[in-house]
Amino acid sequence: MAISLTEAAAQHVQRSLEGRGKGEG
Repeated sequence: MAISLTEAAAQHVQRSLEGRGKGEG
């Protein structure tokens, strides 16, 4: 994996916040 666990977690949080009203997850 090219990204660290911290970066992966940050991306996951950002995606969650961005796709909150899309019904994803």
